[in-house]
Amino acid sequence: MSVASATVPDPNASQQSTFRQLLIGTACAAGFSLLFSCKGTLAKAFIFPLGVDATVLVTWRMLFAAPCFALIAWHLGRSPSDGSREPITRRDLLTIAAWGLLGYHLSSWLDFEGLMRIGAGLERTLLFLYPSLVVVWIHLRDRRMPTRSLVAAVTVTYLGVVLAWSGHAAIGTADVVGVLFVLASATCFAGFLVGTEPLVRRFGGRVLPIAMIGSTIGMIVQCLFTRPVAALAVPGEALAWIAVLSIACTVVPVQLQSMAQQRLGLPRMAVVTTIGPVATLILAWALLGEHPGLIGWIGSLITVAGAAWAGLAKR
Repeated sequence: MSVASATVPDPNASQQSTFRQLLIGTACAAGFSLLFSCKGTLAKAFIFPLGVDATVLVTWRMLFAAPCFALIAWHLGRSPSDGSREPITRRDLLTIAAWGLLGYHLSSWLDFEGLMRIGAGLERTLLFLYPSLVVVWIHLRDRRMPTRSLVAAVTVTYLGVVLAWSGHAAIGTADVVGVLFVLASATCFAGFLVGTEPLVRRFGGRVLPIAMIGSTIGMIVQCLFTRPVAALAVPGEALAWIAVLSIACTVVPVQLQSMAQQRLGLPRMAVVTTIGPVATLILAWALLGEHPGLIGWIGSLITVAGAAWAGLAKR
């Protein structure tokens, strides 16, 4: 009797393990969202005023972060902590690097270019179109018709963006070109998440560090072709802030994103990350004095609610 009972799997243990993974994934997604949300406000408050433009900022940010990601990729390649031991071929490396060019090179550059022209609160609200785009594109990729709930969620999200834009336009922090830059950034980042989802399932946490290395190479090439080398000589204070941005708002959140995506999946992760825009609005108000008015605040909150609804509708 005791032998038979010893071979029966314990369903409670399995449920506890699943709950633990969801809890860890939720904490990682929240940390990723909060740290990633800080970068725009820090850039506007401490880096742009020192005369550093978006291209130079993103280039230095990538240069500081690349050695960390190379070390992480090497470590995970030796003993992946997520159990994904499938070898990465040269073709896989090129594919991951190409997605990195879209998701962390082009997306980051467009984001900071837009951030130079609009308020940090509006920037984060516009970026938060990416969860709804992710969910819609997953439906299109899987050739499934979106549900009425999903269509309603996406509609609410875009309504919130319009209201947030009008609130920021009233205080002069909603330049149209800047808005278009950030919308393009959100589109690129959503495409990156959807495109790399199968790769993350195959190779686990090794994907995002390799993607970041690919994006670093692309950003260096762009900078060398569009800026004189002397443009990289920025003030020491700016370099210090960019270093903080690279580690605290890039390396750490990207790793948290990878852990969250593996444990929660994209839709659930999108729901948890809705705390990001709210945190940015508060930080931008505290550090930059941005006061988009009641309409702007309501629009941002509606956008967040729509993004969460979209994630729940997919699940």
